[in-house]
Amino acid sequence: MNKKKPIYRLCIATRTYHPKEDLFRIYIDKNHHIDIDLKQQSIGRGAYLLKREDVIQLAQKRKILSKALKAEVDDEIYERLLKLLEEQNKEKR
Repeated sequence: MNKKKPIYRLCIATRTYHPKEDLFRIYIDKNHHIDIDLKQQSIGRGAYLLKREDVIQLAQKRKILSKALKAEVDDEIYERLLKLLEEQNKEKR
């Protein structure tokens, strides 16, 4: 059987490559609306963050997402990322 190769993307905070499943995608659309792309299929400029609490906090502290998306990212996005991470960790247990 043909197994698909994993698709790797760069985490903008750690500058390391990881499979897409291990990353959150945050995107900005043409109307300058910033959101989390859970299906990783939305159209717009995107940036990837590793699904780890310390990485999300680092990105917030250094405003890495704002620089990558070329727009101001609200703290609400980081809070939602942390909440999603917590929910996913609960599901794995």
